[in-house]
Amino acid sequence: MKKGIYALIALMITTSCQSGLSGLKGNEYQLTDTSIKLAFSDEGDRFYGQAVNNYFGSYTVTPDNGITFSTVGTTMMMGPANEMQAEQKYLNDLAQVTSYTLIGNQLILTLNGGGTLTFDKTGRVSE
Repeated sequence: MKKGIYALIALMITTSCQSGLSGLKGNEYQLTDTSIKLAFSDEGDRFYGQAVNNYFGSYTVTPDNGITFSTVGTTMMMGPANEMQAEQKYLNDLAQVTSYTLIGNQLILTLNGGGTLTFDKTGRVSE
């Protein structure tokens, strides 16, 4: 009986981790009310996107829906001052992300200190 319960718990943990990762991997999201995009590679642990500049890096996910993003690399294009400020704020916020939640077609990234970034799924990545 105990072995069956332990097996069921292990299966539930494995399934929840896989469903979370499958909700990220290969999907593209757009930050609500902006044109900023975030995509997760179908292979490996890479992310990338576009604000004013293209940006990219790697991420790490933990079984409890924790997520951290590496230092972000970007291209060096210039744009309107307000868009450049929004991009810089977004990239600073990305460095503060501690966890994620998937609800339907939304990805919610929680920041250290309690703020959130909410994204809407726009489709699958085309690598």
